[in-house]
Amino acid sequence: MKKCNSVILIDDDPLENLINRKLIEKLDFTQKIEVFSNGFEGINFLKILLQVDNPPDVIFVDINMPIMNGFEFLKEFHLLPKEFKQKIKVIVLTSSLSENDHKTAQLIGCDGYLTKPLTKEKIREEYEKIFTK
Repeated sequence: MKKCNSVILIDDDPLENLINRKLIEKLDFTQKIEVFSNGFEGINFLKILLQVDNPPDVIFVDINMPIMNGFEFLKEFHLLPKEFKQKIKVIVLTSSLSENDHKTAQLIGCDGYLTKPLTKEKIREEYEKIFTK
């Protein structure tokens, strides 16, 4: 598996972020991991990266979060310049089993949709889907 330059985790659950960070580190999937507790923090960080044209390769974003949820994040993400956002793969990572949530995420636009917990197998499967197209 080719190593990504950077990954962003956006989830309001600190334990979930810790576990996912450790899993990604163990897989040696990326050189750098940034963690944010809501979509607002995540989108603001992307706006900073936009200024230096240094997009992350992958963003894992939860749906249900305070301040700015995953759907709101996706809507704001799609307002970023095309040249910047097209370099980024956004994967919804949620505990929601709702078919409506899945459909909404697809309609708004995401590259993948996973249910928690994140596992080595899920990372490998998503990697194959989004990076070997």
